[in-house]
Amino acid sequence: MKTHRSIEDILSAHADSLNQGNDITDQLLHEFEHVWPDLALLLVLARIVKKSMVPRPAPRPLVNLLREDLREGHPPAVQAAVRRRRWVWIGAITSVLATATGIVMWFYWRTDPNPQSPSPAG
Repeated sequence: MKTHRSIEDILSAHADSLNQGNDITDQLLHEFEHVWPDLALLLVLARIVKKSMVPRPAPRPLVNLLREDLREGHPPAVQAAVRRRRWVWIGAITSVLATATGIVMWFYWRTDPNPQSPSPAG
């Protein structure tokens, strides 16, 4: 390995090797610890985290619930988002129509050739 690698490159190579089932912690420490004094702590921490992250099967009730949601078409969160989006569109269209009506009424009021003036009282 090259001795001018960045700490990000070293940590990335270490993570890749751990994910592939190869532990090259000692090799990396031997080669780069003099360049990066805190490297040992980071690599050992990564090794511990990798060992503690053991895949576990999902609980059966959760699997059944997710399967049921998928059969229904859309999970509840997606349905709620669709409903919210629908209300946003309804509000936007209502606003546009109200604005257009106001502009038309203003234009009509400004161009009315026979404005009705209030009649004098009495």
